[in-house]
This record gives sequence, structure tokens and C-alpha cells, in this order.
Amino acid sequence: MSEPSESSDWDMEVDDESEDLPEPALIRQKSYTILHLSEIEQRVNEIASEYSELLGISKDEALILLTHYHWKLHKLQDSWLDNEMRVRIEAGILLPPAGYEVAKSRGKKLGSIKLVRGTEGCCQICYENKLDRDALQCGHSYCKSCWRQYLENLLYERTIAGGKCPMHSCPLKVPESMILGYLQGEKAENYKRLKCEEFINQNQAYRWCPAPGCSYVVEYENLGVHGISCKCGYFFCFACGEEAHRPVSCNLVKSWIVKNSAESENITWIIANTKQCPKCRNPIEKNQGCNHMTCRREVNGCGHEFCWLCLGPWTDHNSATGGFYKCNKYDELMSGTNNAFKQEESKREKAKTELDKYIWYFERYNNHHKAQKIASEKQVPAMEEKMQELHDFKQYPIGELEFLKQAAEQVIKCRRVLKWTYCFGYYLKSGAEKDLFEHLQEKLEENTEHLHELVEKPLDEFMSADVIDRSPFYQHKSELTNYFQVTKTFMEHLLDGIENGLTA
Repeated sequence: MSEPSESSDWDMEVDDESEDLPEPALIRQKSYTILHLSEIEQRVNEIASEYSELLGISKDEALILLTHYHWKLHKLQDSWLDNEMRVRIEAGILLPPAGYEVAKSRGKKLGSIKLVRGTEGCCQICYENKLDRDALQCGHSYCKSCWRQYLENLLYERTIAGGKCPMHSCPLKVPESMILGYLQGEKAENYKRLKCEEFINQNQAYRWCPAPGCSYVVEYENLGVHGISCKCGYFFCFACGEEAHRPVSCNLVKSWIVKNSAESENITWIIANTKQCPKCRNPIEKNQGCNHMTCRREVNGCGHEFCWLCLGPWTDHNSATGGFYKCNKYDELMSGTNNAFKQEESKREKAKTELDKYIWYFERYNNHHKAQKIASEKQVPAMEEKMQELHDFKQYPIGELEFLKQAAEQVIKCRRVLKWTYCFGYYLKSGAEKDLFEHLQEKLEENTEHLHELVEKPLDEFMSADVIDRSPFYQHKSELTNYFQVTKTFMEHLLDGIENGLTA
């Protein structure tokens, strides 16, 4: 199941053959492209060929240069125009000539240089006198067997994209034509995949779909926050790689995920439900009814005995204070001048309030998350099966049944938006804006729940062979389509309101 982009660029399209159109038509187009890994390889090769022609060098050299500059094309062009020889030397496609000075090398044009050549002599790895040997411009000669093993090791270590001559400290890079000459079959495909992965990871305009097992890549040259609908059905944010999260910012999503990881909430729970031993400061939970607490040595405690209520030594709790199991010093401490005790209790009450607030928002966030997951994994596939059955057994045109799937997909969108509104609401400060936000949130929930009920309505009554009258089905279609449009419009208004300022 895939979803359309939540935001797109508007492009103008004019029909030159029609004179009846007074104004150009507006057509909504996606501003990003979904590519398979094979298409990424084609894109890489196209860029390498373009820069080979632009700079007057071989494709091998162009690919090494692009990789060296992490596919930052403008940086490569500026550096090349400033000092071509220095760029070649730093990238590893040229050895520094005798007497090389950076200042004197500016403005020199060298053209394409042959990187790979045959040579004579012994292999400098195995020291066998073999006829078939290869060397880069440096002249370090190795037999083909050693070259193949060396390149396979680089592939295994995933460093082949920047692989250099086997000679220690030699700066020359191994060109792709030589790599593909030694790696065959599956190893060659693994190299190409690694090359594409390096390109994607180093290029800000590309991002892997984060769905498990998905091999699609998104190309989005505008960068920034954008909801991406992958062909695999996953909907994610291009900027941070998390699930699409309108209307919440990436920073709030990050904070919410950290909070949900339980680390921060564990600390809050400890503050709200435990007290520190007055002597060794270890946290102690009250798990029985009496106020007599012991910091137990068997769990790395100090053995100190104290009162849960006032934190005073238990030895002070005698008949004068109301007995060992009836401490009446709590009220006295709170009404007295013991500021440290008051601050501790205030801190604990604040932690309890914060924890209760978090639990309240998280429960509603999690409820929408589960409903979204069920709708995506179960209800949409089931709806597609019902649509096929209505088409096969009752001869409804597929075009007349699309409203069923659209309504189910709208439920998923609304659940996802509602889920993240609870994250937004958790961090939103009290005031007029929060009051309006909660009103709009409530209305969207109300519409979404009703739409979800209509989507879950059984369609068996419309499939019976004995039923000839189709008016009940079209009545259901009218009601579902109406709530689909109303809910969709309400969701978009809520999103626009939040992103543009609810009280602005």
C-alpha cells in the first residue's frame, strides 16, 4: 500500500494545441523520485561520463575524482579550475612530479592520463617471475593472481571504492576498469552495489528507504523535511529518516523517541516512587506497608534504618514520637522550617505529575499507532480482496470500487497524524493555542473513528447472488465517500493550522 506525497511542487503545463484554455493548467507532481539500486548505478555512470567529458579526462579518472570529493560536484569543479595538478595528486590519479610545488602547478592542463599499463619483472608480493603482470602509473608490478586476491580483500573489507596500489604509502588509486577486469560474476555485482551505496551515503540528495528489506532509494534535490511515499508502501521523512511525522518537527520526534526508550522515564519513575537513603544516597523503593525502612546490605546498601516519611533515623522513633509504627513528624516537618525536606517532597510530587502526564499522552499515541498498524497490515489487504470479489462475482467496475481502498488509506493517514499530534500536544505549553489545538484534534479523532467504523463494515451483504438491487451498495459508497472527503479536509486543515500557527 502506497500513499501520495504529503507535499509536492506545483508545475505549470500548457496545452499549445488548445486555444480554448484561457489560463495554464496546474498539475500536482511529485518533487522526488523513487529509484531502484540498478537505476542508481546508471545515475552514477552518467555523472562520471559527464565529468569525463567536461574535464577532458577518462571515465576512470572522473570516477576517482568524484569519489574523492564525496560527490560534491561544485567543490570538484572549483578545485579543478583552481589547480588541476594538485587535485589529481590529492585524489590519487597522478604521482607528484620531481620538484613539484603547489603554487607553480596552478594553471597547468594535463589531459587524460593512462593509469594502467603492463610491466616486466617479478611480482612484488609473491616474488614469482610471472609473465602476466599489471601496474599503475607508479610502476609497482604485481602478478594477476596477487592483484585479484588483493582486490577481493578490499571488497570484503568494503574499502575497495578508495583502494590504492598495494605498495605501502603509494597514493595512486585503483581505477574501476581494472577492478572489473579482476572481479567477475557475483564479486563484480557486489562491487557495483558498494559503489552505489557509497554514492547514496555521501550525497545529501539521496536517502535509503528505512523500511526493513527495502532496496529503493529516494532522490530529492530540494532536501529538507518532506514526506516520502516509497514503492514498498512505507511513508517516511526525508530529513531524519523516521516515519513521516507531520505535524511534529524532526527535533521533537527525536526527543519523543528518546523519552519512549524508557531511559529518561526510568529516572522519572525512580524520583517519583523511591527515596534516597539519608546515609549512602542509594534509591530505595517502599514495597511494604510500614514506614520502617532498611538500606539492605545484600543489595549494596549500608544497613542504615530510617523513617520513610521524615527520613530521620529510626532510633528516634520511640514512644515520644507516637510509636515505632506511627510517625507523626511528617506534618510537623512540612509545616515547619525544614526547607530541604519541603524541596525533596516538592521534587517528588513534580516528578509524579510529569510521569502521569507522559503516561496519558503515550497511551493515546500508542493506541493510534496500533490502530494504524492494524489498518495497514490487515484491513487494506482485506479490502483489496473484497474489491476483487465484488468485481469478479458482482461485476462492479474496478473504478467504482477504488473508494474502498482510498477510505482505508485515509484512515491510516489520519491515525498517523493523530498519533503524532499527541507528541506535539505533550510538548505544547498551556494557553489559547493548546486549547484550539485540542479542539481540532478532538474533531479529527471523532471523524476518523466514524470513518474507521465505515471502513470495517462487512461487505458480505453486497456479494450475495440473491441481491439484485445495488442501491444499498451505492448508498454505502455515498456515505463512505462523504466521510472520506470530510475527514481528509479536516486533517489537512489541522496540519496547515499547526504548521502556520493556530492562533496566528
